[in-house]
Amino acid sequence: MRRIVFPLSGELLVSQLAAYGLLVALDAAGIDAFLSHDSVSQSFEPIVEFVADLDGAARAVRASALEAEQAVEADIEPGKTGIDRRPVIWARASFAKDASRPARVLRMRAQILATAESAHARATEGLLSGLGAPAAWGEPEEPKPAQGATALDGVLGNNTSDLVRGVLRPARALAANLDEQALDRLWHRGSVDGQLDKTGWAPPGTAVDFLHQWLAALGLALLPVVHRPFGPSATPACWTGASPRRHGITLPLLARPTTIARLRAVLALGALASLADHGPSAPREPVTVDQLRSLGLEEVVSFERLYKRGSGASVAFTYRRGARVSLLR
Repeated sequence: MRRIVFPLSGELLVSQLAAYGLLVALDAAGIDAFLSHDSVSQSFEPIVEFVADLDGAARAVRASALEAEQAVEADIEPGKTGIDRRPVIWARASFAKDASRPARVLRMRAQILATAESAHARATEGLLSGLGAPAAWGEPEEPKPAQGATALDGVLGNNTSDLVRGVLRPARALAANLDEQALDRLWHRGSVDGQLDKTGWAPPGTAVDFLHQWLAALGLALLPVVHRPFGPSATPACWTGASPRRHGITLPLLARPTTIARLRAVLALGALASLADHGPSAPREPVTVDQLRSLGLEEVVSFERLYKRGSGASVAFTYRRGARVSLLR
């Protein structure tokens, strides 16, 4: 059994999602894996244990990147270069100037998802689901940023930059060439490539290796998406506060190694979001706390989302460092 303590603070949402993404990649490769958190460390780093060596982990991550190549690299209009490229799987665009384009793009997206499903490309299916494929991509006439899948996928959302071009494409290319030595440098020696986080799942200026950004994107696959027929899709762990501009996500802190199946079940609970507006000393609904504690949870961590000032029509945002909340009375 290999045990990896992530070299990123558990106070960062990108760190939690990267641990989820590693579980997704390992599970897709048929490798049993378990997640917990360092209960001794004040920054509660994620810990992933798996039944393989580092080379096996590298092969699993590499496989996730290689199988996702077609989906990530597909453009609406082939032959474009640079910022003129428009990824098929990116949901954040309005096509009001061309009435025929939305329906065509949604058909292209549906075809990408169908290809992944027919190939049993589980990691790619999970990534596409996290980005909202295909139901949460919006109505053909007017796709909207608010119709994203998880409320986590709206970063870098303007007409020249997006999550796919800014994160998925460069990070996927790196992950596709990953080897055991790179993982050893990253996980055992704490070496990073100097890359600043581009996901928005960490405060501005945070250094996050591109590999962890790729894994964090895969981690969206563990967050269930609730599709609503007459409103934006939602994720149970994501919450909205009293202020219209206050949003965030609450995730479990796991004292004991937990399987991916059990973690999925916990993340599907609306009880996580109901804890959002309660500080450590504030009263909480007994039923909510009891439900979570019955599953073995003693703590959660809540990340508040901040919109970037001056982003205009963009839906760009970042996430604060997480606040740890005890469920013990």
